Amino acid sequence: MKANILKTFLERIKNNLYIIIPLICIGLMALYEVVIINFMPFAVDFRDRYKAGELILNDPINLYNKVRYYYLPSFATVLSVTISLLPYFISYFTYFIINTILAMLMTLEYNKIIILMDVKKKNHRFLFLMVISNGYVIMSNLNNNNFKSVAGFLILLVIRRELQYRKNQKEKDLKYYFINYNLLFFGIGIIPPLIFLIFIYIFSDIHLNEIFKKEKLKLICIAILVFSIQNFLFFLYPSCIFDFINSYAENNATQRGNRIPFFYTEQLLIFDNNQFFFFTVDDNQIFFFISLFFLVVSTLLLIFNNKLQVEEKFAYFSLVSLIISAWAWKSILVLFPFSLLLFIPFFNQEKKGIEFIKKNIFILIGLISLASLYFFFPNFTFFKYFPFLKEEHFIFLMNLRAIIPLIIYIGCFLILRLKKLKSIKNNKEIY
Repeated sequence: MKANILKTFLERIKNNLYIIIPLICIGLMALYEVVIINFMPFAVDFRDRYKAGELILNDPINLYNKVRYYYLPSFATVLSVTISLLPYFISYFTYFIINTILAMLMTLEYNKIIILMDVKKKNHRFLFLMVISNGYVIMSNLNNNNFKSVAGFLILLVIRRELQYRKNQKEKDLKYYFINYNLLFFGIGIIPPLIFLIFIYIFSDIHLNEIFKKEKLKLICIAILVFSIQNFLFFLYPSCIFDFINSYAENNATQRGNRIPFFYTEQLLIFDNNQFFFFTVDDNQIFFFISLFFLVVSTLLLIFNNKLQVEEKFAYFSLVSLIISAWAWKSILVLFPFSLLLFIPFFNQEKKGIEFIKKNIFILIGLISLASLYFFFPNFTFFKYFPFLKEEHFIFLMNLRAIIPLIIYIGCFLILRLKKLKSIKNNKEIY
């Protein structure tokens, strides 16, 4: 009897090894982060969010004035009745455990998503899961003990529910939308630069020519209601709306300094004396305005495209954001895994061995390049262990190390896309 139980247990471990290994990687990174801080809470990100929760209870009108807080009030409201009620030390490590679990849940949700997108074999799913569950992106989230994993988990959960309903051909009712809107709106409240995903999501089920139909108006009303309930502080203290907007402008000017704010140029290009190439700028705000313009245009193009499913729209928006969003680094935990979904339709799962590599060469290169971006440690980390990299002839290569894999990653996708379009064109000519 005991032998059978042990055999069953070992068989289950073997069958799920492809998902257990990525989870172990996250657990080991969490353990490493706890050890290097000597079990003492220090993360500034967590401290400021903890204080924001206290402000909601004591001085809500100054939520955006007294602490470094750039998120919607909904987030601070939840903090005020959860971790901000605990003593700081206990709160820090309680959330650190939750944060680690959430990082694991993100991996589990991603696994469900790619299963629903028909990645059938476990060893194939393992490739994708190992990329999104490792590297500095995950370590930084744990090191700062911040809350982006909450947002990542909730947004992935929304997309998984979408895929599941579609696969099971279940009809979406008002309850479904109410739950999904709540999950998505709260998640975006933690990463406001992803607010465009809300509009993409809402209008994925509401075509603009149907916007005044009774059923569609109900959905818009539900969305407005959900946002209003979650962010009631804006209605109690309207000045908080402007404080929220100004908090981003101040953060851009003070923390980003004279750096060009794209995640792949922050350590590469610094403009001095207000001179940037051939034109003069007063500060780096021009890059944020340019970025905002192109993000709005991209969002509108995706909203008007009725041929794409919502997960594809999220994936395209994520890929575009990696290129043009001046706030990409704040949302990289979400952008990277979503952009990777674009490669799945091109994935050849039938071949094995060398033939598998040949047929999926651009996908594999794309995975490797994204993995290198996940391990994009800041310069000072490399300089600490490899001081010779500070030398002039190495600095240029060091600063380029994010651009090169990003170009390869995007290039691989474009090649796959062009090959597919060429194949479709050839098939049409034959028929």
